Amino acid sequence: MNKILDLIFEDVKNENETKKTAVTLRISALIFIGYFLCLMAVFCSMGDWMNVGGCLVCGVCYVLSFYTTYWNHTRESAWISQILMIVWIILFIVMFGWDCGVQHYLFAFLALNFTVSTAGERRKVLTAVGACALRLALYAYARNFKPYSPLDPGISVLIQILNTIFIFA
Repeated sequence: MNKILDLIFEDVKNENETKKTAVTLRISALIFIGYFLCLMAVFCSMGDWMNVGGCLVCGVCYVLSFYTTYWNHTRESAWISQILMIVWIILFIVMFGWDCGVQHYLFAFLALNFTVSTAGERRKVLTAVGACALRLALYAYARNFKPYSPLDPGISVLIQILNTIFIFA
């Protein structure tokens, strides 16, 4: 266990990068890797292989984000993490509808952005405004269009539970 913790909390080698940012990105990536592994299990149990593949792609992208922090690329890791999060939130709302609950990850997105972004305060505030606008747009979309692949109510509750656990992780 200590080796795993040492790996997560390993310092960066580049003078222009901070250990705090790298460690935050690593922990975030590990949380999302766990999340997508759980979702893969849910979709496997349903025999929904297309969405298993989608979760696999997202998980692999978070593995890439995790490893880029060791290659002196924490800035790239931050971009990968944040862009990926926005993309899969949008795709999940289109695929499964508002009731899947992934829109709440926009708050995790903002927390990550305010923690790891090297941007100035103005850009961070604009990012928050953009996230709010995205949430409103996704809500309007979900009210006006049916999901591409509606979830069974029991599966929807299970995914909501997973979302709650992983958002608060």
